[in-house]
Amino acid sequence: MTDKTTLYALIERYFDADTTPGEEKELLRMLLDSDPSDPKVSEALAVMGYARMMKKPSVEKPRRQPLRAMWRPALTVAASVAVVVLMIAGLMMSRGDAFQTGSYAYSGGERIENLQQIMSIVESQMSDMSEAQSDMLNEVSADLDDIRSAMNELNDEVL
Repeated sequence: MTDKTTLYALIERYFDADTTPGEEKELLRMLLDSDPSDPKVSEALAVMGYARMMKKPSVEKPRRQPLRAMWRPALTVAASVAVVVLMIAGLMMSRGDAFQTGSYAYSGGERIENLQQIMSIVESQMSDMSEAQSDMLNEVSADLDDIRSAMNELNDEVL
């Protein structure tokens, strides 16, 4: 058993929030070695246990799955752009002049065979996809900044 006056003094300092982390560890060790039927010991153990449980969620690492879920739309846009570019490059390389004479697109229900107009449509759509990707990345970055701010506020409250 431990010296009750030392134990009670340390309990009093703990409740006054005057203990260091090392003293709190020592107090917990002393409490666990003490008689649990002592009301002061059981009260201190209950408060310390509650305080430790309240700190636990802030110590846990954040789950990674939501971060992956936020990046998924941006990666989908990037992959779509890459597929379109590769398809166009493949067609241009494999067909050569035949690509220029056999190409057509539909815009607004009209068939367009002019290569310049087709390339203009493709460039416009690629630009739109790039802008959407940029908007998505900005949104993800803003969300991560908000999360970082919230985590910093939680850490400041815990300390």
